[in-house]
Amino acid sequence: MMIGKKYNIDVSTAFLIGFVAINFAVKISIVAIQNFANDWVTVKPLALAVLFLQVLATLSYILPALAIKDKTYRIAGIILSAIMIVILLVSPIMATSKL
Repeated sequence: MMIGKKYNIDVSTAFLIGFVAINFAVKISIVAIQNFANDWVTVKPLALAVLFLQVLATLSYILPALAIKDKTYRIAGIILSAIMIVILLVSPIMATSKL
């Protein structure tokens, strides 16, 4: 890092970098928990940590839609991202419930 030099990072670039960073950190954390913790499913704190990380990764799908600069496309992207987020959050619940 250069001292005295300011970096101009666009907001859309920050959203995209945040999206990639969040998903990378979440996936690495989940793989580490699942591989290195014995019987992580029955240990409640680890199972809740994995659930929290999965929800965090799912909610981060709104960031690429927010990075779109055109207002019309941004609204369309937010709507599509919201639909995808709802589907990703509800699908495990629907899979485990007895319908």
